[in-house]
Amino acid sequence: MLLKRNLTTIFAAATTIILAGSDAHAQDLSTVADILFNRMDENHDGLVTKDEARASRGPLFDRFDANHDGFFTVAEADAARDATSRAWLSRIAELRARMVPPPERFTDLDQNGDGKVSRDEFMAGGTPLFDRFDHTGRGLSRADFAAAINARNSGTP
Repeated sequence: MLLKRNLTTIFAAATTIILAGSDAHAQDLSTVADILFNRMDENHDGLVTKDEARASRGPLFDRFDANHDGFFTVAEADAARDATSRAWLSRIAELRARMVPPPERFTDLDQNGDGKVSRDEFMAGGTPLFDRFDHTGRGLSRADFAAAINARNSGTP
């Protein structure tokens, strides 16, 4: 599904938004990858497991669910995106150019087709970037995580 492939964009959005125009892109990507890795590695064992990667999606859902009713709508997702884009408009434009249009992403997340995305639907969303780099099934090491972020932001398929 298109969204599952592009949910990695959500995972890497902060990296892309912050670094899209930077001269020190590669160095900055490593720094941001470290920050993201440390936030996701809840038990600080040096690996990000699939459960930890999925759990890290919670704050993003909370940002989308503006009225805190346990669901987010296209309007809420758009409002969250617009709030972020006010600060990073030029950098987000580059990110959007590489993404699937929002209605397709929303449709993929809305697994039961009711026109809104529940926390459960969002949290169950695909982890294709994670799956592609978790070669052992044990989780991502710091180096694997940095490679995934670098690959995503360089446009590597």
